[in-house]
Amino acid sequence: MFYYKYRLIESFKDNDDLIHKIQVISKRKHDNAFNGYIYIVEEDWNIHSLDLTIGRDSQIDFTDSIYIRQVHVPVTDSIRMPLSLHITMYFKVFGFKANTNFIGFFSDYDVNKTFSDKFFNNEVFKVEKESSKRDSSYWDNSRQALLTEEEVENYYKGDSVLEVRESESYKDSITKSNNEFKIKDLLWGGGYSHRNTFKKTSYNLNPLLKSMLNYNLVEGFFININQSFRKSYENRNTLILAFSTKYSFTNKNFYYQPQISYYFDRINSQYIRLEGGLNSVQYNQRNPISAFMNTYYTLLTKDNFAKFYEKKFAKMTFGREILNGLNASSSLEYARRSPLVNNTDFSIIKRDEKDFTSNNPLNPLSDNPAFAINKTLLWTLGLTIKFGQKFATYPDYKQRYGTKFPIINIGYKKAISTSFTDTDYDQWYMRMNDRLSLNNLGVSDLTVEIGGFFNTSKNVFY
Repeated sequence: MFYYKYRLIESFKDNDDLIHKIQVISKRKHDNAFNGYIYIVEEDWNIHSLDLTIGRDSQIDFTDSIYIRQVHVPVTDSIRMPLSLHITMYFKVFGFKANTNFIGFFSDYDVNKTFSDKFFNNEVFKVEKESSKRDSSYWDNSRQALLTEEEVENYYKGDSVLEVRESESYKDSITKSNNEFKIKDLLWGGGYSHRNTFKKTSYNLNPLLKSMLNYNLVEGFFININQSFRKSYENRNTLILAFSTKYSFTNKNFYYQPQISYYFDRINSQYIRLEGGLNSVQYNQRNPISAFMNTYYTLLTKDNFAKFYEKKFAKMTFGREILNGLNASSSLEYARRSPLVNNTDFSIIKRDEKDFTSNNPLNPLSDNPAFAINKTLLWTLGLTIKFGQKFATYPDYKQRYGTKFPIINIGYKKAISTSFTDTDYDQWYMRMNDRLSLNNLGVSDLTVEIGGFFNTSKNVFY
């Protein structure tokens, strides 16, 4: 009653039922409220049908008006359920007009059905496996509303367009257009890329200027080239080959790191990854300081925040989703790790009152190596928990929409003691990540982490 006024227009008989046609009138022009007619069954007070419209004055973004027509039918002596639903939406954006038309029919009613506690889960949409393989006879028997002439024409056009886009000549033309070489992209844009639409392959090379504009006190100025090759298959499986090379102009070191990843079973998001090589890496394995930011601070503010050591390693990782919102990963890595020290103190900004710190994170004032060369065999197990993760299921993959709750990460690391390794420890950690909305001020990312050791028999360096 706060939003609407009602006016009885007329009453009429439908079989043995007396139906009242009632006009629905919104009280205020700019409320999100409908106008139109609703039809009510005498005595049962069920909805017989309705014709309602909500217009542009209701302040719905990009929408000019929405028209809804619904017809209900009796399924028991006292209960009516929807038989048909017809929704027409009109849009008007930047001077362009468009409309959409939806028609749905309902059958096989199960009134007062008892649902199990787990019936309504986080799945918001599902496409059955055979949905795209039905022939025309199935739709002729199942579709209760005839297609309009415009819809029939659009289907024919859609089939023709799909046939053209799947042809080799079309894909070759798209490939040629997408692979047009531009020197600015190679130097400072998005890098060089080459795609073969027909073979579903792509190659990417990072821009050369970005590759060369890198600097830290350990390696000085260095060039870092990253390239990757990607191959997609019909079942949505994906193979990715990546290769990173780095050369230091100061200490003349050459680093390389190949990686091969294969993503399969896209329903359960399974993957396996092999990687290795020789590289300089940050002590923090999550690389919180990007190469660009570290270059900026080192050259312009005389702050060398990132600390590095050298690692020669081979690593295998496997991961998958166990349950919705629960992902597990495990890896086994063998590595030979060596300390690194600063080899230069160049900075564009000269600040005599300020000195660089050493590359020793435990003792920033000492130029001695942070640790002794050691070998380790490290096994890790990680769990990622996303409470209330919403998702949609398609015939050959699962689309995840995320969660409004914080994301929890739980991890365990075991340095396995052997005759050829120098470490033996057990480490655990728990991390929570959340994104906080600050409305007009933007968003803020929050991370809280705790951890410790069960065993530090030979905790040379972790």
